[in-house]
Amino acid sequence: MAEGADQLHALWLAHLLTSSDAVARVVVDDGEVAACAICVRQPAQWFADDLATATDERWADAGRLLLEHIGERPVLTCVPHRDGARATAVRDAGWAHVSDYRTLRLDRARHDGPQPAETTPPPGALPPPAHTFGPVDPTVPVPAPPVYDPGGTSCIADRVVGPDRGRLLDRMATAAVAAGATQLIVVCAAGDDELRDALDERGAGHPVQVHQAPTA
Repeated sequence: MAEGADQLHALWLAHLLTSSDAVARVVVDDGEVAACAICVRQPAQWFADDLATATDERWADAGRLLLEHIGERPVLTCVPHRDGARATAVRDAGWAHVSDYRTLRLDRARHDGPQPAETTPPPGALPPPAHTFGPVDPTVPVPAPPVYDPGGTSCIADRVVGPDRGRLLDRMATAAVAAGATQLIVVCAAGDDELRDALDERGAGHPVQVHQAPTA
């Protein structure tokens, strides 16, 4: 976390609590808040964000109860890859693992080159895997939220479509470096083994899983 992140995050939560595009929920146990979440409206879905429980042990009961009673649809949530208690609660509440966010830290010496990435998917390409970024232009870097350290900018690729995923990843990394980004974030569908293997070969981090609530 960046210095002052707690204060900045409190300001952001206060904004969401007064927004018409957000819905806040809490689980109260014996007069104390045991779990909370805020669902934020996005263009095509809702994003259940800022999920927290009073202790990690409360994910098993209060956290699961909260997840089971989020009523917005369709709705996605992000789970840190190493947060086992939260991941278990999400699965137990019936949410499906649909995609992952993988991160490539960009090395200018390695990726600097003349070839830009192809940004238009070929005709008939499948839609991108489910994600919470909203509209994505992979050639335009976006800043990290101010609570993060290290900061810097990231390019986001919500689909990698083609016969050679590794080559396409390298082209995307080259284009991201040319655009001034320090990181490439790739959305990888949960069942896309070929892309996952290519990301693993390039040492991509695996910070976040994306889960989707059942539709009924």
